[in-house]
Amino acid sequence: MITVANKTTSLVMVCIFACLGSFLLIFNICLSIMYLQAPIGVEYERMELIEINPIIPDETKHQFYKDAIHPSAKELGKTLSLVPRLVNTIISPLEKYIYTKECNIQYTKDLIAEKIKNQNPESLVAPEPYVAVPALNAISYSMDNDQLRDMYANLLAKSMIKGTRSLVHPSFVECIKQMSPLDAKLFHHLAHTEFTGLIDLIAVEEYDKELGMYSSYEILETNISGLDLSDHQLQSASFNLLERLAFIKISQDVLADKYCYSRILLSREYKHLAKLHSHLRTENQEKLFNITDFGKLFIKICLDDAIPE
Repeated sequence: MITVANKTTSLVMVCIFACLGSFLLIFNICLSIMYLQAPIGVEYERMELIEINPIIPDETKHQFYKDAIHPSAKELGKTLSLVPRLVNTIISPLEKYIYTKECNIQYTKDLIAEKIKNQNPESLVAPEPYVAVPALNAISYSMDNDQLRDMYANLLAKSMIKGTRSLVHPSFVECIKQMSPLDAKLFHHLAHTEFTGLIDLIAVEEYDKELGMYSSYEILETNISGLDLSDHQLQSASFNLLERLAFIKISQDVLADKYCYSRILLSREYKHLAKLHSHLRTENQEKLFNITDFGKLFIKICLDDAIPE
């Protein structure tokens, strides 16, 4: 038994030393490769590889690099070179905005000059930087849309006229930034219409005779205006945005003149929605909107093209 134990112990020791020797061999090879691949400018002690690892043949070193290190290093090089190319690919399409912005600034100057060409030079003043700078930055990205571009241009023009300069609220720029072309188109329409009624289409369930009302209901469609400017959902969302910007206030009050509501019922927008929900029992909930003082000021500064002389 002792003899068997001694043989087992000896075998284990041989395995341990063999593994340790292999580890040291691989470690020395890696050191050699690191020395060979060191970047230019990194200071190392000047000694030949053969002096560092005299027991490793040169052929073994180079073969190990070729089989184990070189493929990984090559792929790493590809990855590193891919990064700047990828960044360039992403950024390149945006470069046009730098050039376009410079061109648009000049176009904006020409646009404003056209708007204020009839002004007395003595009535012109420098606009407030906290109004003009954000507006100039924003208009450069809105040149492709007439509604947004003209609102910025009107704001800038009126910020340069003594009579209207003090009325230009700095938040107007941020308001325009949040508006889509449809929002601008809708608000321009609301600013020049006499019809201020809206209808919500609701689904009702049971009529409670004791209470004199339906027991439950669900709002199916909101802010039906009959304007047919766009898809109803987008148009309804525009009403909500205009209310959030404090341009309008929507209330559950009802207009005494029912013509406004009958006009909505005859619109293509309402007929489409009524047909869509024809399988339900529905009712119309009438309401109205009013343009706020803040909204009226925005209309005067940004929407009205008229420039006071």
